[in-house]
Amino acid sequence: MKGSKQKTFFIAITTLLLSFLVQPAFAHFHYELPVKSTLISNNNQKLSAIQISWTYDEEVSDLMLKDQKNIKKLGKKLINDLGKIQYFTALKLDGKPIETGRVKQFNLEEIKHKDYSNLKLTFTLPVTSAATLKGNHVLTVNHEDPAASAILYYDKPQDLRVNGPLQNKCKTIIVEKKKFEEGESPQDVKVVCKA
Repeated sequence: MKGSKQKTFFIAITTLLLSFLVQPAFAHFHYELPVKSTLISNNNQKLSAIQISWTYDEEVSDLMLKDQKNIKKLGKKLINDLGKIQYFTALKLDGKPIETGRVKQFNLEEIKHKDYSNLKLTFTLPVTSAATLKGNHVLTVNHEDPAASAILYYDKPQDLRVNGPLQNKCKTIIVEKKKFEEGESPQDVKVVCKA
């Protein structure tokens, strides 16, 4: 009986120690999200929305699919959760914040490979405040995760496009930051438009 109590005590202590060792690993779980976006302008050459797309890596996709196998339900849950943190996206025109609305158009798809799947999310973030791009303006596009898990970035300037009549008047400039805090964007991303 004495040996059995010692064994139980040893298992309890080992489990407790392991939980303390494993917890920080989950607390600092990081994943990268390469972003592709299109700025959508209306006939008045005002920004009306930004369409954003990213693909989750195999590990994150697997975790999400274990949580919810139904892609439609998972998409709704994901977009609702992202809405609470402004969809990882903040826009500024000439330094002034641009108000955005609730996402209603979105699509989550499972891209199946031989041994794994990737989840790709595409959504349209509407702009609710007037944002005139026509003329000499600078739009700042900032993607940040307040939970400091996702690191969002653009691979190349062509991954942030402008559609419509402004596409030949605007240029995307990406500057990699030398230092950035957890949760911050690793890049300064600007769309510079000329008259």
